Amino acid sequence: MVPDRMRSHHESQTMAFIITAAVLAATSVYFAAFASTPKTAIVIGVFSLLSFAAAMMDAPRSTGVQFDAEGVYDPRLGIGKIYWKEVREFYVAEGEGNRFLCLGVQRPERFIIHADRSQRRRMELNHALGFRRINVDVRHLNLSIQDLHRRIEHRIEAANRAI
Repeated sequence: MVPDRMRSHHESQTMAFIITAAVLAATSVYFAAFASTPKTAIVIGVFSLLSFAAAMMDAPRSTGVQFDAEGVYDPRLGIGKIYWKEVREFYVAEGEGNRFLCLGVQRPERFIIHADRSQRRRMELNHALGFRRINVDVRHLNLSIQDLHRRIEHRIEAANRAI
């Protein structure tokens, strides 16, 4: 997949709840202060609180990217674990505050099968365009690009020796 700055479906949905809550809160203040209809303001305020509560309950609970000796797992991708033995090539791309671990895998179609519909379409499009990489967002890792590259390289080599 090509790195993009689009939000995942889940993040977009949560952001929509928060924006809805803010708009409803502002509307509630308007009705209370300017329209002199406190009952309407209270009803709209309750909907604002409910929308905000829905956003908080819908917030991601996953721990993010997980690296281990077997592979890398990013629950946000929805494609399962990517095993080091399946990785043909990799590199770390960085720019505009983003950092991605770009993994070239042997059989990208294996991951397409497990992706949700929107993710699957994006992966199929990228695959059709010749991009056979899976990009894992690693901007949260407190490692230099060189250290990350070295660690991934060692894990891939160890996985290939074990085969």
